[in-house]
Amino acid sequence: MARLGWRRLLVAIAASILFVFVLEGILRGVGSGEDRSLFRSAEVEGGNVWTINPDFFDLFFPPPLRPVPLPLSVPRAKQAGEVRVVLLGGSAAMGSPAPSYGMAPMLEEWLRNRHPQSRIEVLNLASR
Repeated sequence: MARLGWRRLLVAIAASILFVFVLEGILRGVGSGEDRSLFRSAEVEGGNVWTINPDFFDLFFPPPLRPVPLPLSVPRAKQAGEVRVVLLGGSAAMGSPAPSYGMAPMLEEWLRNRHPQSRIEVLNLASR
């Protein structure tokens, strides 16, 4: 009798998980919900670029506390030999109050000196 109870429990759990996966697949298939990915594809001056998705931060912060990332526009297609490094963090990583003197420009310069054969690009996704 106890074995039958465990089997029913396992079948119920498996059916619930399967239901959630099927429902998620259907909802994604019909385009329901909001795009919460970190980057959005956009067309700027005739070229395809990645931009920051401001809705991404709603996953982690309520709207009044949502951080404001630096503006970013990166070509979608990388060139041969190009290396992209993504810098994440808070105000210290951003280089607040002057991002041009922050960690990203220093890291980019250091990597370019260390690997002159590669085209290095550091994307500063830190936010205040």
